Amino acid sequence: YVYKRQIFDDAKAAGVRSINIDGSGENTLNPALYPALEHATKIDLDMALATHGASIKRKNIEILLTSLQWLRINISAATPESYLKVHQRDWLGRVIKMTELLVEGKKKNGYLNNKGLETTIGFQMIVTKDNFEDIVPLAKLGKELGIDYTVIKPISEAPDNRREAPFDEYLEKVATLKEAET
Repeated sequence: YVYKRQIFDDAKAAGVRSINIDGSGENTLNPALYPALEHATKIDLDMALATHGASIKRKNIEILLTSLQWLRINISAATPESYLKVHQRDWLGRVIKMTELLVEGKKKNGYLNNKGLETTIGFQMIVTKDNFEDIVPLAKLGKELGIDYTVIKPISEAPDNRREAPFDEYLEKVATLKEAET
């Protein structure tokens, strides 16, 4: 943990004001995450986190909500069937339950981050050929759960086109995207 703290200390000393923890792998599985977030709070370094949301432990909700400026859950589906298709995991129920607990912790317990603000909680949807029909239902689910926002993004294509990004279909979904926006 000392090495991680030194990275944050060096970043702060260099004038870095915020760090977003995002990328490959699930950050909430790293036991160093939580002490690192607590340290970042102590040195007034703004933090953000992207997660799939299924591996967060209840005991860590307070640390997340008092350390992060925002937390984005990469969900990309609104039904168990499409979640399984997109993520190859049967975790939608866990993600929804964790989202409920995060929103409840934020509202009921009034947790404030190091800026004295409530942590912004959002969903991210990466639109693929397998989840077009979930755009509006996911926006509705987010609203029902009480999150702050849902962001919808096209999938980034691999050089070999293995993800079969449906670029032509995105333009056909403008009305659907506008409906989700409401």
